[in-house]
Amino acid sequence: MITGLGGSAGIAGRFTTLIDIGGGQGHILAEILQQHPALQGALFDLPPTADVARQFLAGQGLSHRCDVFAGDFFQAVPMGYDAYLIKSVLHDWDDEKAVPILRQCRAAMPSHGRVLVIEIVVAPGKPMGHPHAMIDLEMMVTYGGKERTEQEFATLLRRAGLALEKVVPITDSFFSVVEATPS
Repeated sequence: MITGLGGSAGIAGRFTTLIDIGGGQGHILAEILQQHPALQGALFDLPPTADVARQFLAGQGLSHRCDVFAGDFFQAVPMGYDAYLIKSVLHDWDDEKAVPILRQCRAAMPSHGRVLVIEIVVAPGKPMGHPHAMIDLEMMVTYGGKERTEQEFATLLRRAGLALEKVVPITDSFFSVVEATPS
């Protein structure tokens, strides 16, 4: 599912540490760590979810390379990682809630750090029947969130003290990696 991160989006060789913010049970992080044996990982989520993730990652044999932290990403996130991965989190929130999440990452990351947002990046002008438009509608109605265009991501990132570097589509997926650096 996330094989594009190792290739064109370039985790391999670019980062030594990566933290998955809102990483759920740890499936994405486990896949990344298995693809990149030299990478040290961490996962950050709410306490009950972090407990489940800790057990899952231990079952995958990754405890020695992966820390699990519990907390609230609106308050703070762990400091000092090369890459802050945020997959399928920002689309749950409107801009007024998404910006503080990104600001917490910006405040925690070193000057060479990166934020890697994995979301659907809506292409302007897609016909209404295209899945992006329907997913956007679902996010707005169900959660108050939204799917965003590249320009909307650039604006969101800028408000959080980050600069959009590039958008890399993930092969065979509706998702893209939106990469940002401190501005």
